[in-house]
Amino acid sequence: MYAMPGKKDVTIYRQKWAAGKAVGEPQVAPKLPFAFPLIAGGTAYDFSRDLATVVYARPSGHADLYLLTQP
Repeated sequence: MYAMPGKKDVTIYRQKWAAGKAVGEPQVAPKLPFAFPLIAGGTAYDFSRDLATVVYARPSGHADLYLLTQP
């Protein structure tokens, strides 16, 4: 799985992996309804394999927590 930022959201994609290479077409997993920078000094993010938990840390700011559910 990997994340790609948009202007107002972040999309998480899931793609199969075999022999050290991506295989097949990526599938869109949840789209988070908020944006955050994936590459910026001091920030970090991670998500669980089942995508039930998304964590984002930014050392110079506050955190807003969201409960995300899939339809």
